[in-house]
Amino acid sequence: MTRKMQVAVLAVALSLAAASCSGGGLGLGGEVEGDYRDAITTALVWPSPEAIDVYIATTLQGSTAAVDEADRESVRAAFRAWTSGFSGMNVAFVDSASGAEITVQFASQAAGVPIARTSVDAAPSGTEIEAATILFIVEPAPHDLDLTALHEVGRALGMVEGTSPNAFDVMSGQPNLIDAPSARDLATLEAIYDEQGVSI
Repeated sequence: MTRKMQVAVLAVALSLAAASCSGGGLGLGGEVEGDYRDAITTALVWPSPEAIDVYIATTLQGSTAAVDEADRESVRAAFRAWTSGFSGMNVAFVDSASGAEITVQFASQAAGVPIARTSVDAAPSGTEIEAATILFIVEPAPHDLDLTALHEVGRALGMVEGTSPNAFDVMSGQPNLIDAPSARDLATLEAIYDEQGVSI
């Protein structure tokens, strides 16, 4: 067996193993079906997911240096990728942090943050999100910002802690292998909102 064939066989085996470990069945395209709700240990919901205001900073934290517009667009694209899967979840990009529910910041470095960090403030109800802040390390980014943004936006939208056991989900704890939320990612987020009686 050639090295190329061995790699192909290994890739198929890993995909099948991931499917069996996740508790879902394989769909027609090889994707794993179902959700991984039980793997999300902290789940919260936005009380009004149809109108979430997002502010994306234009300057680096603690600096007057401008954030690269391509980095800001990567974040906007991540929000669009998540919300386009739902008719009842929408974000509006606003020009001021004042009043924004989600604030996105950028820094060249930050103590204890090697790549990115999402902080979510729970409302007194204990089931809803009051505010969220995402911080990305850039200049230069030590990661693929497009893929990192997808993961962090998933956190800010409600999957606060916990990871998918499947490497082909955006919320996997492993480096992302896909460039958009999977059907399982979307099903998991929807399940979280359904638990609280919030339709997305």
